[in-house]
Amino acid sequence: MNKEKKTMQEQKREDIEINCLETFSKRLKETREKRGMTQSELAKAVGLKTEKINFAELNIKGRKIQIEELTEIAKELNVLSSYLLGEIQTTANNDNGLTDETNEIVKQWQLDDKLEILNAFILKLKKYNTIYSMDALANVTYIKKDILGSTLDNIKQKVKDKKDLSHNQTQKIRKLIDFINFSLKLNGMTDYAGLNYIVRNHKEKMNIAKEECQHILDYNMDKNIKINLEKIQTIGEPLDQFIKYTNDGIVKEVMADILEEIIRERINDKNYYKKMKFKE
Repeated sequence: MNKEKKTMQEQKREDIEINCLETFSKRLKETREKRGMTQSELAKAVGLKTEKINFAELNIKGRKIQIEELTEIAKELNVLSSYLLGEIQTTANNDNGLTDETNEIVKQWQLDDKLEILNAFILKLKKYNTIYSMDALANVTYIKKDILGSTLDNIKQKVKDKKDLSHNQTQKIRKLIDFINFSLKLNGMTDYAGLNYIVRNHKEKMNIAKEECQHILDYNMDKNIKINLEKIQTIGEPLDQFIKYTNDGIVKEVMADILEEIIRERINDKNYYKKMKFKE
């Protein structure tokens, strides 16, 4: 039993190593080319033979980069070693995890706290009591673009071809039903005031859409069931209204308030124009 368990652990480590090397070879090439370097230029910069960089990018078995060499390569390419190995997704080689471009902007704006802009945005959302509205905006945008968009398009094609719907597709329809039920039960919740107001004026559309969603869930068991996808898509109109309401009435207002404060601080900086650099 112990021997079998050890073998499974070894296999797992081997699988991880294979995936890691595949990611490394891909990201090494992508990052090198993005930096505008040839294999020979990178090899020379880190004190390796060109063949070793070539073997690493081709992921040739048995030709591995040592940890010390990986560190030098990452340093030369101005990325983190963990990015090349696929452990993180950002290419940033900074202590704060932000990209070089973001840090440059932060530097230009002389922000002492790297999260000052985000912090200001969150504080404004709390001031206007709109954090939950932002949460609702995220949910509605997902429903509108993903489920009412590509998912229903794919379902339409499968129904036309009399093919079974995938588990992922039926799960998304269940999510849409849950969203409709939630929207219909808002009943004046102030945190979702905008959505609540719009749904109240489109209750019939929402209920009809829910019925058609249930027909979709029954489709795999009965391919002859009638499904009117257009009736589901009609709720896209009130969802668009909510998205516009939230963007126009909340996001723009909050951002305008933040921008006004930033502008005021910049104008009050007496050395602002002296610090600006112009190209000759």
